[in-house]
Amino acid sequence: MISDSCEQNRIWKNVRINDEAHMICFTKKNESWKVLLTNLKEIWMETLTDEIMFHKFQTVNPLLNLEAVDWKQLVIDMLNDIPQHIHTYILELSTYRIELRKDHDFVKLRFSLDLLKETPQQFWENVTMPLCLSSMKLVRQYEILLDLVKRKDEEITEYKAEGAELIRKYIATKPFSEELFHIDATAPTATDFVQAFQSMFHFYNKINLPTPHTKIESTISLNSISDNSPKIDENIFHDSKDKSVHKLNQDKLDEQVHSDIKECEQEAGSSKTQCDNTLSIYVGQRAHITCNMAGFSQQDFNRSALTLDNGRAWYTGQRTEKIPSGLVGVVGHNCLGLDLSYNELTTVSGVKDFEQLQELILDNNKLDDLKTLPCIPTLTTLSINNNKISNIDRALEQIRECCPNIEYVSLLGNPGCPDQLTNPVSTDEDDYDRYRLYAIHILPPSLRFLDSRRITQQERLNAKARGKYSRTIKLVPELVRKFVPRSTYAGNEFDDIYFNIHYTPLPNSQRTPQDHRGAYGKCKYRYSGKNSEGNRFISNNDL
Repeated sequence: MISDSCEQNRIWKNVRINDEAHMICFTKKNESWKVLLTNLKEIWMETLTDEIMFHKFQTVNPLLNLEAVDWKQLVIDMLNDIPQHIHTYILELSTYRIELRKDHDFVKLRFSLDLLKETPQQFWENVTMPLCLSSMKLVRQYEILLDLVKRKDEEITEYKAEGAELIRKYIATKPFSEELFHIDATAPTATDFVQAFQSMFHFYNKINLPTPHTKIESTISLNSISDNSPKIDENIFHDSKDKSVHKLNQDKLDEQVHSDIKECEQEAGSSKTQCDNTLSIYVGQRAHITCNMAGFSQQDFNRSALTLDNGRAWYTGQRTEKIPSGLVGVVGHNCLGLDLSYNELTTVSGVKDFEQLQELILDNNKLDDLKTLPCIPTLTTLSINNNKISNIDRALEQIRECCPNIEYVSLLGNPGCPDQLTNPVSTDEDDYDRYRLYAIHILPPSLRFLDSRRITQQERLNAKARGKYSRTIKLVPELVRKFVPRSTYAGNEFDDIYFNIHYTPLPNSQRTPQDHRGAYGKCKYRYSGKNSEGNRFISNNDL
C-alpha cells in the first residue's frame, strides 16, 4: 500500500556522501522505524525496532549506563537530524555504514546505521511512484486552476458589460493571461532538482491517492468532465515477470491509448484536460511496464537470509533450486565471494551475473553435473563438496574450460570422487592417488590445492608423466544391472560379488566352544636392544 510505504510525517533531508547529493529520511512505520537513503538512482534502507536500536546503542557505547539515561530518546534525536550528526560513512559492496555522533553532558554518544541496498521495486515504491503521482496531481490541479481563472475573467467581463460597477475603487489584478505561467529561468542545477523532488514528495504526502493494486481509469473527475469518456482498463502494477508478457501488455496499452486519445481529440465535447489525463496515466503505465521488462521485478528470495560482508555474500540453507535472479540486484555485479551451501541447487547458470566472482562455494547441494557452469575467468576458488556428481571426469573438463585461473578445487563427497571418507568400501588410497594425478593433469596449471591437500612438486611431475593414464574406471551399478541378466545373481549376491559390500575375514561356518583346536609352535623372537627386559620374567609372587 502506498500509505504504508510513504508515511505522512516523512521528511527528506539533503546530505552529501562521497561528494554526491543524497537524500535521507527517518520515519516511523507501525511499531518500527525506517531509515531511507537515496541518490535519486538507487535506494538503501534499514528497519529498526526497539531491540535493534538498544543493541546497537549498547554496542557502540559500552561504558554508558543505559539505565541512567533515556537512550531511546537520544537515538531518535540523532535519527531525526541525521545530516547534522553524521561523523563517518563508508560504502561496502551494497551496504552504507554510517556512524552518528552527538554530544550529551560532556559525553560523545554514538550510533551506527547499516543501510542495505534495496531492489528497483523498492526504489519505484518509495521514490519514483510518489514523484510521478505528485506530478500528475499537480498537472491536474494546474488544469483546474487555469480553467477556473479563465471562467472568472469571463464572468467579470460579462458582469461589467451589463453596466454593473465594481465595488473596489482600485483594481490590483489584471485580466488573466497564460503568459503569466511562462517564467524565464536559468537551467536547473542538481541542487534545484533535489529541492524540487523534496517539495514534490512533501506535497505527495498531503494528498489522498488510490491504492497501487486498484485499476486506474483514464478519466478522472474534475467536476466538469462527463462520465462517459474513454477508459483504460489496465492495472499499473503488473505481477507477471515474463518479458514476453510485459511486451504484449505494452503493445496492447500503446494501441489502446493511441486510439483513446485520437477519439478524445475528435469528440467535440471533449476538453483538453481530459485528453491530458489520459496521456498522463498512459505514461505512468508504460514506465512501469518498461521497468519490468528491464528486469526490475519483485524480490524472489528471502532477503533476511542474505548476509553481506566485505565484498562477499552468504545465502545458505534456503532450499532454493536455482540462484535467485534478484540476488545480483542486492549483492551487486562486483561481488567477490558467493556461498550458496546447504540449498537444493540443480543448476548454477545464475552465476554468470557475478562478473568479478573469485570464490564460489556450492557445498551440500543437488548438482549432478556442471554443464550449466558459465565461463568465469576471475574465479580462483571452487568448492562443490557433497553433491550428486557421478561423472567426475566430465566435471573436471568443465572446470578447466570455464575457470582458466582456478587455484583451489574440492569435489569430495561426490559419487564420482574416489575419496575414502565417503566411499571407504569401494575405493582405497591408491584410487584416490590416481584421481589426484588425473585431476592435476586435466585442470589448469594455476591449480595449487586439490580437495584438502596442497599439490606437491612430486605430484606435478607424476601427473605430467602418467596423469593422462591415471583415469579411474568405475562400475556403475545401474548400468551393470541394466545389461547383466538377473538370472546370474539373486538378492544381494550381485553387490557381494562385484563390490564386496558384505566382505568379512571370518569363516562362514561356526564351531561350538567344546570343539577346541589347539596349536603350538616355537617362538623365534629374540630381543636386541639397550634396555633390560628382565621385568618380563618377574611375577607378582616374586615381589
